[in-house]
Amino acid sequence: MRDKKTHEYFDRNTPKYPAGNLMFAADYMRRHARKTARLIDVGCGDGESLSMLKDKAGLSDLTGMDITMHYLAKAQERTGCNIVLGSILDGELVKARRGSWDFVVMKAVLHHLIEKNRASSYRAARTAIKNSLSLLGQDGRLFIYEPAHGPKFLMDLVFHVKKVFSHLSSNRIELTRKWLNIGQPVVSYYEPGQIEAMVKEAGGEIVESRVIDTKRLGYVIKRTGVGLVIKKGRRYDANR
Repeated sequence: MRDKKTHEYFDRNTPKYPAGNLMFAADYMRRHARKTARLIDVGCGDGESLSMLKDKAGLSDLTGMDITMHYLAKAQERTGCNIVLGSILDGELVKARRGSWDFVVMKAVLHHLIEKNRASSYRAARTAIKNSLSLLGQDGRLFIYEPAHGPKFLMDLVFHVKKVFSHLSSNRIELTRKWLNIGQPVVSYYEPGQIEAMVKEAGGEIVESRVIDTKRLGYVIKRTGVGLVIKKGRRYDANR
């Protein structure tokens, strides 16, 4: 991860999203997976989602990928999974493992891929989706859970305020809850339509789309948990 402060932050902290947010993925895998199916969780953290998928989807060939060995060790201890140390934005790492998995999971990763501005952060998130599609074998599926937020103009403001504050101080000011704050980590939240656009631009085709949950944060911000099942589309080109 090129954003050093975010990398350092997640070496110390793991955001908690209920593993149940991936039940749509577990249900799909149960219906379609072979017993020999292989799965990789991109940004696996401490292995909570891997543990749930191992139990609910009945898979045994599991791999966790993360940018920090600290959490990979926890995931391996928890699930017995294989591990890959590195970032989904690392093109060489992805190229070396192209076509290796039947299922790729990304839970709440896209908004943490931070670059110098919102536009370049969007491109990084799109690259993460494209690279994840590269990891898939023939007829593989990518599962994305992402907490989408809107309206867009407010998410632009949140990005810039947190970006500026993170340069001024390493502290954080928590507002109403731990993950609603000013300061580190910087986040780049997207609306559901933006995430769907990323998928199409990356060469993916949405097979299933689920609204996992919807909440109002205050009177203006709407948070929607989006669950997507994605396959390689006709426009997908691993070399593009």
